[in-house]
Amino acid sequence: MRTKLIMKIILVLGVFITSIWFSFMKPIKLGLDLKGGAYIVLEAIPENGVKIDNQAMNRLIEVLDRRVNGIGVAESVIQKAGDNRVIIELPGLKDTEEAINLIGKTALMEFKIVGEDEKLGETLLTGSALKEADVSYDNLGRPQISFKMTAEGAERFAKITRENIGKKLAITLDGEVQTAPKINSEIPGGNGVITGNYTVEEAKATATLLNAGALPVKAEIVETRTVGASLGDESIAQSKKAAIFAILLIWVFMIFLYRLPGIVADLSIILFGLITFAALNFIDATLTLP
Repeated sequence: MRTKLIMKIILVLGVFITSIWFSFMKPIKLGLDLKGGAYIVLEAIPENGVKIDNQAMNRLIEVLDRRVNGIGVAESVIQKAGDNRVIIELPGLKDTEEAINLIGKTALMEFKIVGEDEKLGETLLTGSALKEADVSYDNLGRPQISFKMTAEGAERFAKITRENIGKKLAITLDGEVQTAPKINSEIPGGNGVITGNYTVEEAKATATLLNAGALPVKAEIVETRTVGASLGDESIAQSKKAAIFAILLIWVFMIFLYRLPGIVADLSIILFGLITFAALNFIDATLTLP
């Protein structure tokens, strides 16, 4: 009998300690309305015969997710809304304008030969052949974007450079020429650099876009909102005051009316509240305003 009682007490203490840890030690996941940040709505636009279906939207969400991860935003929410819209919530983001610009870009990288009339030829290779991109620096310390291609991309790149020695190879991003160096010899390794008047931040953002890949369909930003955290801070502070006041009233009422059983009931209420909050925090539930 005593052994069972001891086991029950140990179990209750274990649950209590675990609940305290998950309630106070683990960071709480706050929603956009409590933490502040950016709210973005993108709409997929049919273009050049591209059909907007579930497969296209899923690919779009996948690319957007890689871009958001590249920005380094934790606890982001990316979800489909309707047939052709995507909602992106970026809580805790400080530089919202830069993030909005980064997310909305198509980021289509193309390799084209420059003709004698300085006009660009047809697309010979796209960013889909890239394996990775990163920021590097030239001999003068200026930031540039170095890239490495996949095995198949490197083979095609070598063929392009081999067959166009003496010509200029333009590298464009969303139709804008980033660099157009002259091909002096075949480039067999599939490695290269994109130079330009980049700042370090611009080079990092471009490398992030290239690593995430181009948007599979054209998408336009139809709504943006920057949500301040002041309302959330005020709501949290008011909720804490209301909770403390409510608990005190309940404690006084229960103790006055039931004496010792009331104290036991009060402790049970607090334990139940801790367990409930800890369970929500354990499953990474997002806390938002009602």
